[in-house]
Amino acid sequence: MRRARHNRQSVRVGLAPCTMLGGMPSPPYDAWASDAALLAEIGGALFPQETRVRVRLPRSLAERAVMSWDREDFEGDLPPETLERRVVRHRAGFAALIGLAIEECGQTEGEEVVVELDAWEIGAAFEAADEAGLLSEVKAPATRGPTSR
Repeated sequence: MRRARHNRQSVRVGLAPCTMLGGMPSPPYDAWASDAALLAEIGGALFPQETRVRVRLPRSLAERAVMSWDREDFEGDLPPETLERRVVRHRAGFAALIGLAIEECGQTEGEEVVVELDAWEIGAAFEAADEAGLLSEVKAPATRGPTSR
């Protein structure tokens, strides 16, 4: 079984979306591939804008993130990575970068630490929390504007 690979070039030059998905036409995946390309374009438009957000973290999580940053990391060649291991390594990197931000700029306020994080870091944390099932019981803040539901 051949695994479908994302082809960035096909997104850039506007080739048929099914070419990104192993060449097999599939109407729902063709539409989703088009939407994924749209998301990439939105990201390109947002990238030059300010993306830092002031957030609060429980002090215990902030301390663990700083420890992640301070830890001596693996030296040498990595063993072959599966997609799952690559995701774990990237998420560990984001946790360490959050620790760096806390170490450099975090302000302790009682049992919380206030720090400015980049949207990349926040998005990675949201994705990890969602995939771990940690968001189902958390109440999101009320939002204002046209995107509120």
